[in-house]
Amino acid sequence: MRHDPSLNRPASAPATPPSFSLGRVASVKPLGRDFLRMRIESDDLFRFAETLIHFRLVLQPQGVTTPSWPVMDAEGRTVWPKGAAALHRPAYTVRHIDAAAGWMDTDIFVHDGGRICEFARQAESGDIIGLNGPGGGGVPTGARLLIGGDETAYPALARAIEAAPANAGGDCYLFGDSADYPLPEHPGITLHVTPRGEAELAEKLRRTGTNAQAIWIATEKSRLGPLKSTILDELGIPKGMTHLAAYWSAPNSTESTPDGDTR
Repeated sequence: MRHDPSLNRPASAPATPPSFSLGRVASVKPLGRDFLRMRIESDDLFRFAETLIHFRLVLQPQGVTTPSWPVMDAEGRTVWPKGAAALHRPAYTVRHIDAAAGWMDTDIFVHDGGRICEFARQAESGDIIGLNGPGGGGVPTGARLLIGGDETAYPALARAIEAAPANAGGDCYLFGDSADYPLPEHPGITLHVTPRGEAELAEKLRRTGTNAQAIWIATEKSRLGPLKSTILDELGIPKGMTHLAAYWSAPNSTESTPDGDTR
């Protein structure tokens, strides 16, 4: 990829944290009914092509004309803009990447009120966006998998299915109200479309247990609760075999609801 000088920070600017860089929107395209695929270009994407599959998109506050980005202080700590200059930093999944060619794709679940959704709908080629990470863990590994999530987790589920060896087996539960997302096929992994079916799966696990060697589930916080207590407390499955994540909180929750695929 040809280096883009628009992504450079001024030489006189404070040092940039090693986990942060700027990217440029290359394109945004519909992906089924419920998602947008954003392609981001940069010559500084190699860190996103390793084990960890999540990163944070970083947006300026609405109406800002002079952007402020994170810097490092004299002790090497990352300092993020605060107050009115605070940045929006929802987490997303690296869906596809070619770091050598200078691009990566991330898939955005479209829903009302999401700032990234609004940005993506209005984005034009060349728009600048911050990239922080990677983080959030990698794909589950094992000969038999139990994975699942709602729409916010579908891109990560796709990464998990793609990474599973051909001789792996298991089950993938789709808890979203819609299953309109292009998940890859795998000969040994069965897809179960069970909208808001977290409690149903928890009850099934109480009755039958599981022989999964790795469990990866991400969904809304209150709906994750029954699964988490069943898997960890009732079945006694070690935490090291599981990734049980609340990607977002419903509006009546006491917590906020960011707008990433790992809300």
